[in-house]
Amino acid sequence: MTKPAESESGVIIRHNLADRLTHWSNAALWIFLLFTGLALFDGEHAPLGAGYSRLVRDLVGGGGALLKLHLGAGFLYFFQQGFIFLARNKMQRLHRHMGIALKPHAA
Repeated sequence: MTKPAESESGVIIRHNLADRLTHWSNAALWIFLLFTGLALFDGEHAPLGAGYSRLVRDLVGGGGALLKLHLGAGFLYFFQQGFIFLARNKMQRLHRHMGIALKPHAA
C-alpha cells in the first residue's frame, strides 16, 4: 500500500481538486436526477406520493418543464462522464508517451 502524499503544510492529500469536483458534481447530478425522476411519476404510480409529484411540478412550472430539466440534467451527466473518460485516457497516454509514471491513489 502506498503512503498518501503530503503537502508542504503537512496536510495529507488523498484526492486532487479534479477528483473532488468530479465526485461532488456526480453526486449532485445523481441526486437531482433521482428526485426529478421520481416526480415524473403521477397518480397511483408515484413512489413518493402524488403530493410530492404535484409539489415538484408546481415548483418548476409544470410537467413539461420538469421533464426538460430532468432530460437536461441527464444529458449533462452523460456528457460529463464521457468528458472525464476521454480526459483521463488522454492524460494517461500523454504520461506514457513522456515516460512519466502515474502515481496511484492512496486508499
